Amino acid sequence: MRRVFDRVASDEKRPSGRSPAGAAGVRTKVKICGVTRPEDAAQACRLGAWAIGMIFVPDTPRFLTVERARLVAAEIPRGVLKVGVFADAPRSEIRRVDDALELDLLQLHGTETDSVVKTLGVQRCVKTVFLTGPERLAFALSSSAAYLLSDRPRSGGAAPDAALVVRLCAERERVLSAGGLTPETVGDRVRRERPWGVDVSGGVERAPGVKDGQKLESFFDAVARADREE
Repeated sequence: MRRVFDRVASDEKRPSGRSPAGAAGVRTKVKICGVTRPEDAAQACRLGAWAIGMIFVPDTPRFLTVERARLVAAEIPRGVLKVGVFADAPRSEIRRVDDALELDLLQLHGTETDSVVKTLGVQRCVKTVFLTGPERLAFALSSSAAYLLSDRPRSGGAAPDAALVVRLCAERERVLSAGGLTPETVGDRVRRERPWGVDVSGGVERAPGVKDGQKLESFFDAVARADREE
Protein backbone atom coordinates (compact mmCIF):
# COMPACT_ATOMS: atom_id res chain seq x y z
CA MET A 1 0.00 0.00 0.00
CA ARG A 2 1.25 3.47 -0.84
CA ARG A 3 2.62 5.41 2.09
CA VAL A 4 2.49 9.18 2.56
CA PHE A 5 4.25 9.43 5.91
CA ASP A 6 6.32 12.33 4.59
CA ARG A 7 3.12 14.34 4.12
CA VAL A 8 1.68 13.84 7.59
CA ALA A 9 4.44 12.46 9.76
CA SER A 10 4.84 15.47 12.03
CA ASP A 11 2.62 18.30 13.12
CA GLU A 12 5.46 20.72 12.59
CA LYS A 13 5.92 19.82 8.92
CA ARG A 14 2.29 19.27 8.01
CA PRO A 15 0.47 22.38 6.71
CA SER A 16 -2.23 23.60 9.05
CA GLY A 17 -4.87 23.55 6.34
CA ARG A 18 -6.02 27.02 7.33
CA SER A 19 -6.16 29.98 5.01
CA PRO A 20 -4.99 33.26 6.53
CA ALA A 21 -8.26 35.05 5.80
CA GLY A 22 -10.80 32.30 6.28
CA ALA A 23 -9.66 31.14 9.68
CA ALA A 24 -8.37 34.23 11.42
CA GLY A 25 -8.08 33.48 15.11
CA VAL A 26 -8.66 29.73 14.75
CA ARG A 27 -6.09 27.53 16.48
CA THR A 28 -8.23 24.48 17.21
CA LYS A 29 -8.15 22.22 14.15
CA VAL A 30 -11.48 21.74 12.40
CA LYS A 31 -12.34 18.56 10.52
CA ILE A 32 -15.51 18.65 8.43
CA CYS A 33 -16.73 15.10 8.03
CA GLY A 34 -19.37 13.35 5.97
CA VAL A 35 -18.74 15.58 2.96
CA THR A 36 -20.51 14.26 -0.14
CA ARG A 37 -20.58 17.29 -2.45
CA PRO A 38 -17.62 19.02 -4.12
CA GLU A 39 -19.02 22.47 -3.39
CA ASP A 40 -19.23 21.70 0.32
CA ALA A 41 -15.61 20.57 0.37
CA ALA A 42 -14.57 23.75 -1.42
CA GLN A 43 -16.38 26.00 1.05
CA ALA A 44 -15.05 24.16 4.09
CA CYS A 45 -11.52 24.53 2.76
CA ARG A 46 -12.00 28.24 2.11
CA LEU A 47 -13.21 28.68 5.68
CA GLY A 48 -10.09 27.01 7.05
CA ALA A 49 -10.74 23.30 7.47
CA TRP A 50 -7.74 21.27 8.59
CA ALA A 51 -9.21 18.11 7.07
CA ILE A 52 -12.15 16.86 5.02
CA GLY A 53 -13.66 13.50 5.94
CA MET A 54 -15.18 11.21 3.33
CA ILE A 55 -17.13 8.21 4.60
CA PHE A 56 -16.69 4.74 3.13
CA VAL A 57 -19.01 2.88 5.49
CA PRO A 58 -21.73 1.13 3.44
CA ASP A 59 -25.38 1.59 4.33
CA THR A 60 -24.81 4.94 6.03
CA PRO A 61 -26.36 8.24 4.88
CA ARG A 62 -23.08 9.85 3.80
CA PHE A 63 -21.47 6.83 2.13
CA LEU A 64 -19.38 7.62 -0.94
CA THR A 65 -18.25 5.43 -3.78
CA VAL A 66 -14.70 5.98 -4.96
CA GLU A 67 -16.06 7.64 -8.08
CA ARG A 68 -18.06 10.21 -6.12
CA ALA A 69 -15.24 10.70 -3.66
CA ARG A 70 -12.90 11.66 -6.50
CA LEU A 71 -15.15 14.63 -7.28
CA VAL A 72 -15.02 15.74 -3.65
CA ALA A 73 -11.26 15.20 -3.39
CA ALA A 74 -10.68 17.33 -6.48
CA GLU A 75 -11.84 20.36 -4.47
CA ILE A 76 -9.45 19.75 -1.57
CA PRO A 77 -6.30 21.84 -2.04
CA ARG A 78 -2.83 20.93 -0.95
CA GLY A 79 -2.47 21.64 2.75
CA VAL A 80 -5.92 20.33 3.67
CA LEU A 81 -5.90 16.64 4.57
CA LYS A 82 -8.10 14.04 2.89
CA VAL A 83 -9.44 11.59 5.46
CA GLY A 84 -11.11 8.30 4.61
CA VAL A 85 -13.51 7.03 7.27
CA PHE A 86 -13.92 3.26 7.64
CA ALA A 87 -15.57 1.02 10.23
CA ASP A 88 -14.29 -2.55 10.62
CA ALA A 89 -13.58 -2.69 6.89
CA PRO A 90 -11.35 -5.40 5.42
CA ARG A 91 -7.83 -4.15 5.01
CA SER A 92 -8.00 -4.94 1.32
CA GLU A 93 -10.92 -2.51 0.98
CA ILE A 94 -9.10 0.20 2.91
CA ARG A 95 -6.08 -0.26 0.65
CA ARG A 96 -8.24 -0.13 -2.48
CA VAL A 97 -9.84 3.17 -1.51
CA ASP A 98 -6.59 4.60 -0.18
CA ASP A 99 -4.70 3.84 -3.37
CA ALA A 100 -7.48 5.21 -5.58
CA LEU A 101 -7.80 8.53 -3.73
CA GLU A 102 -4.31 9.03 -2.26
CA LEU A 103 -5.74 9.66 1.19
CA ASP A 104 -3.68 11.42 3.83
CA LEU A 105 -5.27 9.86 6.92
CA LEU A 106 -7.32 6.76 7.65
CA GLN A 107 -10.03 7.11 10.30
CA LEU A 108 -10.95 3.81 11.95
CA HIS A 109 -14.43 4.27 13.35
CA GLY A 110 -15.21 0.74 14.48
CA THR A 111 -13.78 -1.84 16.87
CA GLU A 112 -10.38 -2.05 15.20
CA THR A 113 -7.56 -3.30 17.41
CA ASP A 114 -4.19 -1.66 17.83
CA SER A 115 -2.65 -4.28 15.56
CA VAL A 116 -4.78 -2.92 12.71
CA VAL A 117 -3.54 0.58 13.47
CA LYS A 118 0.06 -0.62 13.34
CA THR A 119 -0.51 -2.51 10.11
CA LEU A 120 -1.97 0.54 8.38
CA GLY A 121 0.63 2.91 9.81
CA VAL A 122 0.35 4.65 13.15
CA GLN A 123 1.13 8.11 11.78
CA ARG A 124 -1.73 7.86 9.29
CA CYS A 125 -4.43 6.57 11.62
CA VAL A 126 -7.20 8.42 13.41
CA LYS A 127 -8.69 5.96 15.90
CA THR A 128 -12.18 6.70 17.11
CA VAL A 129 -12.73 5.97 20.79
CA PHE A 130 -15.98 5.84 22.72
CA LEU A 131 -15.25 7.04 26.25
CA THR A 132 -18.17 5.51 28.11
CA GLY A 133 -16.12 4.18 31.03
CA PRO A 134 -12.63 4.06 32.58
CA GLU A 135 -11.68 0.94 30.61
CA ARG A 136 -12.28 2.83 27.36
CA LEU A 137 -10.01 5.62 28.55
CA ALA A 138 -7.27 3.07 29.22
CA PHE A 139 -7.71 1.71 25.69
CA ALA A 140 -7.49 5.21 24.24
CA LEU A 141 -4.40 6.16 26.19
CA SER A 142 -2.62 3.01 25.04
CA SER A 143 -3.51 3.41 21.37
CA SER A 144 -0.63 3.66 18.91
CA ALA A 145 -2.64 5.89 16.56
CA ALA A 146 -1.19 9.35 16.02
CA TYR A 147 -4.67 10.86 16.27
CA LEU A 148 -7.63 10.01 18.49
CA LEU A 149 -11.24 11.06 18.01
CA SER A 150 -13.74 10.98 20.86
CA ASP A 151 -17.27 10.36 19.58
CA ARG A 152 -20.64 8.85 20.38
CA PRO A 153 -21.16 5.22 19.31
CA ARG A 154 -22.72 4.93 15.86
CA SER A 155 -25.52 2.82 17.32
CA GLY A 156 -26.59 5.67 19.57
CA GLY A 157 -25.66 4.46 23.03
CA ALA A 158 -24.31 6.51 25.88
CA ALA A 159 -22.63 9.84 25.28
CA PRO A 160 -18.93 10.03 26.13
CA ASP A 161 -18.14 10.69 29.78
CA ALA A 162 -17.23 14.39 29.74
CA ALA A 163 -14.67 14.03 32.52
CA LEU A 164 -12.91 11.23 30.65
CA VAL A 165 -12.75 13.31 27.48
CA VAL A 166 -11.13 16.14 29.41
CA ARG A 167 -8.56 13.69 30.79
CA LEU A 168 -7.84 12.28 27.35
CA CYS A 169 -7.31 15.75 25.89
CA ALA A 170 -4.94 16.57 28.74
CA GLU A 171 -2.92 13.37 28.51
CA ARG A 172 -2.73 12.76 24.75
CA GLU A 173 -1.80 15.04 21.88
CA ARG A 174 -3.91 15.31 18.73
CA VAL A 175 -7.29 14.48 20.22
CA LEU A 176 -10.34 15.55 18.25
CA SER A 177 -13.68 15.96 19.98
CA ALA A 178 -16.86 15.01 18.11
CA GLY A 179 -20.44 14.00 18.74
CA GLY A 180 -23.37 16.40 18.90
CA LEU A 181 -21.39 19.46 17.86
CA THR A 182 -23.18 22.42 16.30
CA PRO A 183 -22.32 26.11 15.87
CA GLU A 184 -24.16 26.67 19.15
CA THR A 185 -22.33 24.01 21.18
CA VAL A 186 -18.80 23.88 19.81
CA GLY A 187 -17.57 26.94 21.71
CA ASP A 188 -18.45 25.43 25.08
CA ARG A 189 -16.85 22.15 24.05
CA VAL A 190 -13.59 23.85 23.09
CA ARG A 191 -13.50 25.87 26.30
CA ARG A 192 -14.31 22.86 28.50
CA GLU A 193 -12.21 20.11 26.90
CA ARG A 194 -9.44 22.08 25.18
CA PRO A 195 -9.15 19.49 22.42
CA TRP A 196 -6.48 19.65 19.74
CA GLY A 197 -9.30 19.64 17.20
CA VAL A 198 -13.03 19.24 16.65
CA ASP A 199 -14.95 17.12 14.15
CA VAL A 200 -18.44 17.90 12.88
CA SER A 201 -20.79 16.38 10.34
CA GLY A 202 -24.53 16.52 10.98
CA GLY A 203 -24.33 19.70 13.04
CA VAL A 204 -23.55 21.78 9.95
CA GLU A 205 -26.05 20.16 7.58
CA ARG A 206 -29.52 20.92 6.28
CA ALA A 207 -29.94 17.27 5.20
CA PRO A 208 -27.73 14.19 5.57
CA GLY A 209 -24.66 14.77 3.42
CA VAL A 210 -25.71 18.29 2.40
CA LYS A 211 -23.79 20.97 4.27
CA ASP A 212 -25.39 24.31 5.11
CA GLY A 213 -23.12 27.18 4.12
CA GLN A 214 -24.26 29.50 6.90
CA LYS A 215 -23.88 26.81 9.53
CA LEU A 216 -20.35 26.09 8.32
CA GLU A 217 -19.42 29.76 8.64
CA SER A 218 -21.00 29.99 12.07
CA PHE A 219 -19.15 26.88 13.23
CA PHE A 220 -15.74 28.26 12.27
CA ASP A 221 -16.61 31.60 13.85
CA ALA A 222 -17.61 29.90 17.11
CA VAL A 223 -14.34 27.95 17.27
CA ALA A 224 -12.35 31.13 16.64
CA ARG A 225 -14.20 32.95 19.42
CA ALA A 226 -13.52 30.14 21.87
CA ASP A 227 -9.84 30.11 20.92
CA ARG A 228 -9.55 33.84 21.54
CA GLU A 229 -10.93 33.36 25.04
CA GLU A 230 -8.00 31.16 26.10
